[in-house]
Formats: sequence, structure tokens, C-alpha cells
Amino acid sequence: MATLSDLRSKVRSQTETDSSTLTDTEIDGWLQEAYNRTIAAENDWPFFEKTWTVTQTTGDVTITMPTDVKANGVVSLVDLDETSPRRLLQVPYEQAEIIFLDSSAPPLSPVQYSIWGDVIYLWPATSFAADRSYRLRGWRQPTDWIAGGASAEPDCDSRMHLALANYAIALAYIQQEDPELEQVYMMRWQKDVEMARQVIMEVAQHRPLTMGPRYITPIGTPGGYWVTPEVNAP
Repeated sequence: MATLSDLRSKVRSQTETDSSTLTDTEIDGWLQEAYNRTIAAENDWPFFEKTWTVTQTTGDVTITMPTDVKANGVVSLVDLDETSPRRLLQVPYEQAEIIFLDSSAPPLSPVQYSIWGDVIYLWPATSFAADRSYRLRGWRQPTDWIAGGASAEPDCDSRMHLALANYAIALAYIQQEDPELEQVYMMRWQKDVEMARQVIMEVAQHRPLTMGPRYITPIGTPGGYWVTPEVNAP
């Protein structure tokens, strides 16, 4: 593991500079760029996996997501009702509008949900007389770890920490008009990230292929719908 202070020192040591010739602000900017590019290599880094408990407030038919949720990384929403806990199915908002907004069926407990912006919409839209808890699972947003100061560690797997310094070193060399060394350290950053990525993203076991679910609206049944369950292929 490496702290922000460690990474700054590594950059200065390699480029034979000090804080008067290469400021913390300059290095931090390069490290932020390195971090952004490194994290962009994958959408679903396992170190960003997180579970939240969210609340449907009394009288509301929606849930506001926590600020650190990656909206397009939500994979599961479970109704924690003590009498009938269930996992809700995620559907596109447009599809839910077609199925539910014109439905004349009486309100039921939500069985599906959609995400629009930072809000979870429950379908059918149902409010309750008391707060209702749900378990939300998915990937979170990266934190602004540099804002944590010299003792802060990069918000990623420790095997990727020193790779960030190599990227910053490359930019320091190009600032010194040394394109050859810039290329050397940029390639080191790329190789280090790729090696770490392969190990971090390696699956622990073979995962089944999930097919479905399918949504069928019966002809002649106002507001009716059928949902076929998810099927795991071997």
C-alpha cells in the first residue's frame, strides 16, 4: 500500500526534483489523471462493490439513492419486509410506464423497479403507512481520495497504487522535455495496470448464464402482465 505522500516522494525521487521544482499541486494533478484513467479500464472493479440499506419513506412511492451509488451499476434491490421479503426485478423506466401507468389493477407490494437519475421508482407505485427498508447492492462511485491529504491512500486495490506514480513520473519527464523517459514510464504504467487488472478481475468460479426475464402483456387484459422468471443456463 502507498499513501499520497509516498507517491509524491516516488515521483520526486525518480525525477531528481524537490518540492520547490515540482509542487504537490502538480503531482496531485497528475496522480488524479492517472487514477481516472486507471479506473476507466473496467466498469465493475470488485473493490467498488457495496451494499446499502435504503428506505422508502412513509407516503412516498420512490426511493432516493445514496450519493455514492453508481446508478448504472445497481444489480439488486431486495424488499426487506418481514412478512414477505423478495427481490425486485429491474426494468427500463419506459417499459414500466407502459405496463403500470395505465394499469387498472389495485396497488400491490412493489415487484419491479426502475432507476431514473438518482431516484428508484417502485412498480406498481405503492406507498405504505410506515417506513419500509430495502437492501440495495451494486457498485459505488470512486472517492476523492486526494482530498484526504498526504496520509490518504488511493481508492483502489493496493496492487495498483504504485502504477499511479509511474504515470505521474511520465508526465514529469515530458514536462522536462524528455520524451524517451516519458514513453518508458507511460508503458510501465500501462503494463502494471494490465497485470493488476487481470488478477483482480479473474473470476472466482464459472458463473451461470442468466437468460431473461421476459415480459408479456396478454391481449385483451387491461393493464395485465406476465413475468417469466430468470433462467440460469448450465
